[in-house]
Amino acid sequence: MSSTKDLTFRAGQPRDASDLAILWDAASRRHGAWYWGTLAGPGQSSLEVGRNRVLNNTDAPHYHAKWHVAEAEGQIIGALFGFSIP
Repeated sequence: MSSTKDLTFRAGQPRDASDLAILWDAASRRHGAWYWGTLAGPGQSSLEVGRNRVLNNTDAPHYHAKWHVAEAEGQIIGALFGFSIP
């Protein structure tokens, strides 16, 4: 088990896009995958759509650079993003 001294926090990076999409999908209780599936093209998985949106959609609140990532021993163990709703 890791101690808190091994825990680090950092801004999300492009390399985190797949992990962040998976965490977002889990936190949304699969609503993310459902929505991404409505946007998927033929032969494209919902997770691929989610990863691409996290990676490339700079205006969205879920853009990778807007996440705060928690790591322990170099592994992502959690993440957080938030935004205001007008």
